[in-house]
Amino acid sequence: MLTTCNFYILSNARENGRFLFCCSLIEKLYAHHHKIYVYCQQPHDAAQFNELLWTFKDESFIPHALVGECSIDDCPIQIGIEPPSPEFHDVLILLTATPKVPDFYQQFARIVEIVDTDPNTKEMLRDHYQFYRSQQVDIKTHQV
Repeated sequence: MLTTCNFYILSNARENGRFLFCCSLIEKLYAHHHKIYVYCQQPHDAAQFNELLWTFKDESFIPHALVGECSIDDCPIQIGIEPPSPEFHDVLILLTATPKVPDFYQQFARIVEIVDTDPNTKEMLRDHYQFYRSQQVDIKTHQV
């Protein structure tokens, strides 16, 4: 499978900016019928994002759940801290920056990395960028 990685570079630092941007992006992806796995490093990040996705817009409904709460058919957006099941292969969003690219990235057609203004995050994601290049992943960057 040919994988594409989209780096979204956030131009300002606002509280929960990474999470809020991710909510908006998921809303757009869901409108195009994508199935999305949102990977978090910590359980509290997964729980916080799960709650935010329910409340970020009054007029928006995005069927989602923490992994294990419902099937991919009922909840096409799932949030987890563990490697996704093989049935996920469409979009992977790495919500929280990880020291290295998770091994399971190859099962997805599209990866999303969100670059905020935190210097530690930027450094980790520079390493991710170099890794993806070395693996001949198609890379696109977007200023937002």
